[in-house]
Amino acid sequence: MLKIDLSLTQLILGVILYINILLVIKLKEVKLMDEKLINDEMYDFLNKNFPKCSNDLKEGLELLENVLQSTIDTIEEKSGEIIKKERNFAKADEYRKRECNLNNIALKIQDIADNLGIEVEQGDNLTIEEKEEREIPNYNDYIVDSNIEHTLYEDFTHKRPAAFELKGTKHNVRDWKDMLLQTCNIVSTIDKNLIMSFPKNERMNGKKVTYFAYKEEDILRAPRKIQDLDLYVSTNHSANSIRNIIISILREYKISVSEFKIYLRADYSELH
Repeated sequence: MLKIDLSLTQLILGVILYINILLVIKLKEVKLMDEKLINDEMYDFLNKNFPKCSNDLKEGLELLENVLQSTIDTIEEKSGEIIKKERNFAKADEYRKRECNLNNIALKIQDIADNLGIEVEQGDNLTIEEKEEREIPNYNDYIVDSNIEHTLYEDFTHKRPAAFELKGTKHNVRDWKDMLLQTCNIVSTIDKNLIMSFPKNERMNGKKVTYFAYKEEDILRAPRKIQDLDLYVSTNHSANSIRNIIISILREYKISVSEFKIYLRADYSELH
């Protein structure tokens, strides 16, 4: 069973969002995409008055959207198998209708996530975790067992990575930025054309934030050049945001999330 460790704020919004979705589906049916679950006034209120909560909600929703998209991919593969092996077109069509319903929900969730969170000023290349670490009086007091495996479905707020494992190979990292960059370097050797398409792929870039670009100046958040490619990735994000970006990358490459493990160096959650 997957271990999913979300903050209380993320859990509360998830429950509220789930109830709203059920009500909209029940009462509006196909009108789901025409209804706003959160209005602009609420976005502005959260982003201005509760920026940390807003970012937490954004990260939680992005994770939920990623899981939904992975579910859609699995259903799509199954429907293809049904046609190929059973020639049961009616059953496959029913599967694809379910895909459309789930995709509508995923799009709504992504729209909400895109409107949450605060912008980082250009030139501010420190992540939330890096800023916090500078204030820790004795970092060694919070070192943890770096041999324990963690999944991408966990909450990594106030935690520092030591390494990650992809397809059975372990890679040491300095921080979350390094983990993201190394992941990009690794998958680029699998299919460089696929990662080169990311700047044009709406699933790999947000409405407010550019994660992948062909030009360094097009990225505001600590751009890093991907090895041997004229491609840059934005790295100044929280640990959970980087987790979500990595999940998106794996999904595009059709790599199971279970093949990616994280090993931690420190956990200073008790300070908060």
